[in-house]
Amino acid sequence: MIFGLLFIAVALVVLLLGMAIAALLLFGAGLLLALGILSVSAIVGLLSGSARAAVRTLLMFGAALVGAPLGVFFAWLLTSWLQVGTIGTVGITGFLYCALGGVAAGVVLVLLFERVAQRLYGLAVTCGSRVEHAGNLV
Repeated sequence: MIFGLLFIAVALVVLLLGMAIAALLLFGAGLLLALGILSVSAIVGLLSGSARAAVRTLLMFGAALVGAPLGVFFAWLLTSWLQVGTIGTVGITGFLYCALGGVAAGVVLVLLFERVAQRLYGLAVTCGSRVEHAGNLV
């Protein structure tokens, strides 16, 4: 009896957690759609004829969307917590430069991710062809 109630409670918690994660993902997809990021990357994919270009565009826009607020946050962190200066000292121009730096850092990370993915894919294809040739020799 107690194990049945415990099982139902755990199943209910897992179900609610899954529903919460699904709601967050749905909200994120709606946000990307509302900002035009999802539709632009779909158009790029359709016009170029490759899903790789669409994913790259989605990652670039996502990095820019996340990088700008993070750059401003780190500017605020520098002025507030480290006592380097005041927000008035940095000014709007400083926050703008930090936002642009965050966008640049996000784009660089996407390009780095793409390069690593290309290398890993090339390595997997090379190792796969070696396995096929070794199988033909036997």
